Formats: sequence, C-alpha cells, structure tokens
Amino acid sequence: MKRKLLIISIIVLILGITLSGCFEENNQKQNNNQTGELITTSIQNLLLTIEDLPEDYSEKYRGEEFTSEFSRFPQDKPTETFKIEFSKGNTSNEDEYDYITCELNKFNSIEKAEIGYNTTIEYIITTGNFEVIDESINIIGNESKAITKEGYNDFLTFRILNVIGLMSSDNLLFTIELAKIVEQRIYDSIN
Repeated sequence: MKRKLLIISIIVLILGITLSGCFEENNQKQNNNQTGELITTSIQNLLLTIEDLPEDYSEKYRGEEFTSEFSRFPQDKPTETFKIEFSKGNTSNEDEYDYITCELNKFNSIEKAEIGYNTTIEYIITTGNFEVIDESINIIGNESKAITKEGYNDFLTFRILNVIGLMSSDNLLFTIELAKIVEQRIYDSIN
C-alpha cells in the first residue's frame, strides 16, 4: 500500500512539474501585458505578409497615406502608422474579387493607445454609422470589436498594448484568423 501511494505521489509530482512548465509561457505573456511593456519593434515588421495568405494574392498597396481614423482621429496621434492591402481576382467582377487590409498604429504609451482606441472606435461607430457585429467578440489582444456597415467588408479592430490594429477581408472568420497571426507576431516581438 505504501508503495502504491509513493508511485501515485511521484506521478502527481511529475504531472505538476510538467503542467507548470506549459503554463509558464502564457503567464509570461499575461505578465508582459500587466507590467506595461511597450511594443518597440517597427510595426512594418508586424504586419501581414504575402506569405501569410493563400495563393494568388498580390500586394496592392503599402504605405502611410490611406489609413483609417485610428491614425487621424485620436488627440494624441500614433508615433508610427502603416497599412498594407492585398487583392486577388477580377476587379470588374465583385464575386471574383477578394480584398484584405491590415493597418497597425503604434502609440508611445499603453494609456494613449487605450484612449485612442476607445474614442476612435466610438467615433467610427457613431459618425460612420457602423454597427458592432457581436459585443462578445473580444478575442484579439487587450480589447477588440468587429464592426460592419452595408457596402463594406466587416472590420476587426483591436488593441494590443500600445498598438491598435484594423483588419478586413470578405469573411470575418478569415479576418480573425489573419489577426491571430499579427497578434502572435506582436507578442513574439516583446519576448
């Protein structure tokens, strides 16, 4: 009986040690969020790339000029803004044309990004007549919202620490999958 208890105790101890190692990486990411580490990497290194997309997409635009309200509306403007667009298919036939956008805006503090995100998303919804698709969508970063408006692709907006993102495609689930790629790049940049 003592031998069985000893073996069970050893197995429980080994499982405990193993599982604590699995959760260490997640705890480290959460601690980074709580300690207020800033994203210092250039956001150009964090955007989607053509390699992240299915075949047949090509880069349509790359730059700082045609960005969203997240780069223009907040009182404290971002220190870095960049947008990239991809497309595939026949532009003259809406059913055969796909379009993907990815924009990132970096602020010099988490507080400025929080204020910029909340005031700008409220401005976009109110002034632009966008609607929140589902209030429960808060799956990317520290906060996120999916918004829609007739005639536009659905947009996924998110904030991770001091970076605000805006992404869209013709399918919200696909946009979320692409946003998870960007989210991982952002978290990897602070490790």
